[in-house]
Amino acid sequence: MPISLVFFTVIFVICLIAASSFKNDSNYHALQMNGLRSSFLLNTGTKEAIRLADGGLSRETNGEWLYYNGTIKYEIIPRGDRVYQIILKISTDQTVRESSITYSAAKQKVVNMSENL
Repeated sequence: MPISLVFFTVIFVICLIAASSFKNDSNYHALQMNGLRSSFLLNTGTKEAIRLADGGLSRETNGEWLYYNGTIKYEIIPRGDRVYQIILKISTDQTVRESSITYSAAKQKVVNMSENL
């Protein structure tokens, strides 16, 4: 009787450790997937906003893009001679991220970028 009790206790502890490890792995992968979704939306939103700015905006423009894995709210503000400030607010089912980009259409490059997670 005592030997079987020790045996089942050891098996039970091993199962608990394995379940805990599986839960940690599952949380880690979910966090990684959410980070990948946010990065995808940031890249996509930046490219689309730059495409709009390259088209030549004379006044402030804002709107929203809906994707299957999140939403991007954007605001494009002219700041001078073909220089634009692009503000992106990216929402997924788990996080909200805000990014501010200064883009020079004359130089065709991003001059400055900051991000709030």
